[in-house]
Amino acid sequence: MVLGEGGAALILEPSDRAFAFVSGFGIARDTSATISDWGDGAESVEAAMRAAIHDAELAVDDIDSIYASANSSIRADRLEYRAIQSLFRHVPPVVATKGYFGEYAAAGALQIVAATLAIRDQKLHASIGFAEGDDEMRFTPTGESSPRKLRHVLVNSLSAGGGIVSAVLSA
Repeated sequence: MVLGEGGAALILEPSDRAFAFVSGFGIARDTSATISDWGDGAESVEAAMRAAIHDAELAVDDIDSIYASANSSIRADRLEYRAIQSLFRHVPPVVATKGYFGEYAAAGALQIVAATLAIRDQKLHASIGFAEGDDEMRFTPTGESSPRKLRHVLVNSLSAGGGIVSAVLSA
């Protein structure tokens, strides 16, 4: 895990000037988690993602990319992986942005900024700092930046203590 620090500013604008908008939001709590770990509940992660997609009035197949929480801790990454595998028949490209800015309390806000820029630029970010995969996870994050039609991006944020937030950003 790469520890980091930083901040992000999210500016609300009229929808005709915005790069993207939050079209759906979901929140869940894994009650098996302690203050220092992510818990065991892939179902809770799936519930937050499902709620965000439902709130956006979309189908799972409408999601063009996932900006994963992916903090490189084995336990949290496997939870998120299992939830993604359970929810998606065909997993869209998964982007892990924490190689850019690390893991810390405001990382979710920076993921929202990264996903917004991806929608604006119609280009997925590379997942930097990814050296080798986990044998228990059968997909790897995007390896290089690439053009991609992005209408709806799902952003996940998991925290130690069991807090889970998912948001759908739409063009």
